[in-house]
Amino acid sequence: MQTMEMLHNNNPKIFYIEDQCFRWTFQAKKVRKIVEKHCKEGQVLNLFAGKTLLNVDDLRVDLSNEYNPDMNISAEDAINLLNKHNRKFNTIIYDPPWNERKAKEFYNGNYIGKFTKLKDGVVSLLEDKGIIISAGYEITNFGRIRNMKLTKIFVINPYGEIRPYFITIEKKINQTLPKFMTSK
Repeated sequence: MQTMEMLHNNNPKIFYIEDQCFRWTFQAKKVRKIVEKHCKEGQVLNLFAGKTLLNVDDLRVDLSNEYNPDMNISAEDAINLLNKHNRKFNTIIYDPPWNERKAKEFYNGNYIGKFTKLKDGVVSLLEDKGIIISAGYEITNFGRIRNMKLTKIFVINPYGEIRPYFITIEKKINQTLPKFMTSK
């Protein structure tokens, strides 16, 4: 049974932000500032980069060549190629189209959905103790099953008829073996 202290230590910090919602997530000034502030040292992998340029050293991946990405291929192909070359990142930004409506309205129907294989691939590119910054309607995108710990949740309230969305920070945790497995 978990004690209250154990439960408290696992709780993420929650922040409430009022900002607009744009076609391109990081056009919202406060949201952009949050993301840029949380990018760790080294090159950042920015999957689904889109139109907005962030003030970070990022490797921009996008399916559309319209936004001049560094890699003009699908996220899945980029992940496979980067894994083949043993690339690792301290920070990965994961901002796919959030739902079918948004995909149809803004991204010519390209919708990423909840692809387990894709998420497994994203985590495989992450350095130990690295972070994934996600945007969308899900809070835990990668979860404990992938050795990720949710550390921060930013609830973004755009007001009006648009429902709130989340910016989350998940940190890769080192998996420790049970004591009986490490003793000789």
